[in-house]
Amino acid sequence: MCNFLSALIFGPKLELKFGRFYSDPLTTNSHTDLEVKLGLVDRHADPEWAKVEYTPGPEKGLADFDGYVFKIDETITPDWLSEDLIEEFKVYAKAKLADIIITSGTHDLIDTPKKAICGSARIGSVCGSARIGSVLDSARIGSVLDSANIDSVYGSANIDSVCGSARIGSVLDSANIGSVYGSAIVIITDGSPAFKLREGCSALVVDRRTNPQTIYGEFQAFMKPKRVKKEESNA
Repeated sequence: MCNFLSALIFGPKLELKFGRFYSDPLTTNSHTDLEVKLGLVDRHADPEWAKVEYTPGPEKGLADFDGYVFKIDETITPDWLSEDLIEEFKVYAKAKLADIIITSGTHDLIDTPKKAICGSARIGSVCGSARIGSVLDSARIGSVLDSANIDSVYGSANIDSVCGSARIGSVLDSANIGSVYGSAIVIITDGSPAFKLREGCSALVVDRRTNPQTIYGEFQAFMKPKRVKKEESNA
């Protein structure tokens, strides 16, 4: 199983064609996918590229780039993969991480995809069609709006408001969602997160900690008849 961050390191025969390193962490962490994208199919006993990973340390987390662990995902390490080249790859990987993981500082606007917002980062708004993998630690976001999408919010992270047609796939731990309105959708999956649903809007908060799940919001009144009608038709 491949892990974040997965990459390829190229030997001297392929370096001129592909550069020394290749990864696409916002799209895939599969070495096979990376090889297919570049048309790499011919593997030898001493291959001309090596599959590697640079993963968060078990106790450090996403925000501590220096705590990441390097791993060669090969049965046999190629002769050309030197310690100097590995150290050069780590510099490359940290630069890649810094581009897709926001760990600190204050940022007015995020409108491009990111792997995570974590650490002590402060974000004014996540908007447009931006997609964020996770918001965690003590990170704080002022607003999530437009058609932005956040896969998960956990730890003690805080989001002041979710609106427009924004969607948050999973909220857990002690995360806090200040206000949900517009046609936004927020899904709670675990822990004891807090949220406030504004009245007079079509927003929904779905609590999957209960069985069956609990739906909060005025729009739920239009959902229940459809569900009952479907059950009757199958009876």
